[in-house]
Amino acid sequence: MNIEKQCRAYSIPNTINLPLIEQPIEAELLIPEYCPDIKKILKCSVNNRIINKSVVNQILELECCSEITVLFCGEDNQLSSLITKYNFTKSIENKLFVNNHIMVEITNNNFNCRPTSYRRVDIKGSVNINVSVNSFDVKDVVCDIQRSDIELLRATNETNSCIFTKEKNIIIEDELLISSSKPDINYILRQDALPIINECKLIGEKAVVKGSVKIDVLYCSADNLPVAFREIIPFSQIIELDLKNQSCDLSCDIVLSSLDIKPMLSATANNGFVVSVGLNIILSGNCNVSVDYIKDCFSTKVQTEVTKDKISFDKLIEKVNEKFVFKKVITFKESQISSVVDLWCNEEKINATLTSDTLTFTGEIACSVIYCDLENLVEYGNVGVEFEFNKKIGLLDNLALKNSRFTVLSWSYTLISDNQIEIQAEISLLADIYQHDEFACVSEVIDLEKNIENNESIIIYYSSDEEEVWEIAKRFATPIQILKDQNDITEDIISSQSVLVISRA
Repeated sequence: MNIEKQCRAYSIPNTINLPLIEQPIEAELLIPEYCPDIKKILKCSVNNRIINKSVVNQILELECCSEITVLFCGEDNQLSSLITKYNFTKSIENKLFVNNHIMVEITNNNFNCRPTSYRRVDIKGSVNINVSVNSFDVKDVVCDIQRSDIELLRATNETNSCIFTKEKNIIIEDELLISSSKPDINYILRQDALPIINECKLIGEKAVVKGSVKIDVLYCSADNLPVAFREIIPFSQIIELDLKNQSCDLSCDIVLSSLDIKPMLSATANNGFVVSVGLNIILSGNCNVSVDYIKDCFSTKVQTEVTKDKISFDKLIEKVNEKFVFKKVITFKESQISSVVDLWCNEEKINATLTSDTLTFTGEIACSVIYCDLENLVEYGNVGVEFEFNKKIGLLDNLALKNSRFTVLSWSYTLISDNQIEIQAEISLLADIYQHDEFACVSEVIDLEKNIENNESIIIYYSSDEEEVWEIAKRFATPIQILKDQNDITEDIISSQSVLVISRA
């Protein structure tokens, strides 16, 4: 006969990665009239962005954009480019999409870029759409059994729980003027934007988010010379939250969802840019919550059959947020450089490991360089730059890392020889450190309807060192509090050998 028990629902966070979806991209692009004929293609790059995502009746609707930039050399070695946007939509159906947070990332496969004529470029390739779902597996945990003959060994542990996840899309528009020392704008060669969160905090039931967007533009001047332009646009947002637990830890990520930069047109000169930036702000609230459970139980009257199950706890110990600056010299073995036209850095890969008391980040940055050789011919180069960062942490057992990521916040360079460039980069490193533990807990108790023999005798028991009082009480089916009272025991473990009197009357 089952014994009546009380249970509590326990949510176990679970990230489910869905199968990759491949999206082909094919386009034939026409070179604009203001650009020269193609002489040599330097680089074809693809930046993927998710403009919008929504869920309707367990169907995920995605609006995506792949921005294609083709850098090439034209007549008289003039650096030129073609920038176009390839928009596509995708519908994905899965019952997991309902009431769960969905994360989408688009990564590139191999792209082939070749000129079909002096004025046309053929682009063929594909992207992978990576969809993951932050869901919760609900598990019932026995937290109480209310029967007078049942002795309970109770326990409490903390585990991290996601209280809420909320996304908000915003558009930032601005007009950025170039300085009087820079030449007028003809057209844009390369464009990019980097959103950064500088501050994120809770005030009541509102999230206050402050940050900036770094605009990075390489443009062709009216004199057909490449010119670099960089500017920072600050922003702030107040986001309403349906927040019941205001003691939670607030995390904030930001993703670039759209970018539109155009030269500012005027009657006399083009001396600025009209900028429109789409940002997706992702807020999540996490806190460590207490979970009560029963480690063990027994009856003082009847024989019972106890079934146990494993329960996992992931307690958030520390949120790592580190910034560091490193320098590295990159060498172009088969090139000789007379001048650098433009240099930019992108995140390539990151790996975080915990060994002993040290957290180690190792990663790689992709440095792209447009330069002129000794004959003043324009070339393109790409070099991977590795870095390592160590951080001392507390000595704790069963630590685990989640959400390791990094951002290249800024970079600068110095040409130190005809084939070497010194890179200086500032990097932001983020990771969450959890303490992972597993414990056995009671999941079912069955009354075997067979009484425990009790002759009301007094038992003399010689305990050993460090013996648990619970195990002694369970062995002799006696209430643990009576055992403690009869022998003046105040602790749960007997520190030294003792003679105990156990009465089952």
